[in-house]
Amino acid sequence: MNPGSWNHRKYKRLHPENTFVINQQCVCRVFDFSQGGLSFGCTSEREVPDIMAIDIIDNSGLKIYSLPVEIIWVGKSKDINTESIYKMTVGVKFNKKNSYDQQVKLNKLTRLIKKDAS
Repeated sequence: MNPGSWNHRKYKRLHPENTFVINQQCVCRVFDFSQGGLSFGCTSEREVPDIMAIDIIDNSGLKIYSLPVEIIWVGKSKDINTESIYKMTVGVKFNKKNSYDQQVKLNKLTRLIKKDAS
C-alpha cells in the first residue's frame, strides 16, 4: 500500500468506547470499527490464525456471536497511551459469510457507535 492511499478508506472509522472482542484466547478491546472490519488490542502476544471467529460485545448489551473474520495485519501496540496494557493489535475484515442475524447486528452496532460519537 502506498502512503497516499492511507486516507482513502472505503468505510469511515468509528472509535467505540466500550466494545470488546472475545475469542478463544482472550478478551480484547476494540480500537477502531467500520462496516468493513475492526482493530482490537490484546493484553498479551499470541499466534493469530489467518481466519477465525470472534464474538463482539458492547456496553448496550448487543452481542454478536461466532462472527467470521479474516486477519489483515498483526503488530505490536505503538500507542504510548495503551502500549503498557495492550501488547499487540490486530486488524481484521469481516468475512462475507456472515449470517443474516450477524449482519443485522453489525449494522445496529454501527448505528450505536455513530450515535455515541455524536
